[in-house]
Amino acid sequence: VALNVLEPDARNLVLAGALVSIMLNPVLFSLLDRYLAKTETKEEQEQLQQEEMEEEMPEPVDICGHAIIVGYGRAGSMLAEKLQPQAIPLVIIENSRNKFAELKEKGLN
Repeated sequence: VALNVLEPDARNLVLAGALVSIMLNPVLFSLLDRYLAKTETKEEQEQLQQEEMEEEMPEPVDICGHAIIVGYGRAGSMLAEKLQPQAIPLVIIENSRNKFAELKEKGLN
């Protein structure tokens, strides 16, 4: 505005066009969604629903029969020592690099 790059009439036209575009976009996209929903075949809708359901379902994980220890501090290390003689597989979650190196040396994961 201060640089007078555009005449006031031209600036008002650009502003009006931007406002109209901002106001019409949601309406046009809503109408487009309705139109596409009506034109899709029933098979396409069922396929889309099936794909959405598959995306939402968690993948099965084949790990069971193990103990998860979060933190290998005083309590976590004591718990690991108690579980090791019982041959229970352990998964230890630790964020300290030093403790992680210690776990690797002991052969724990």
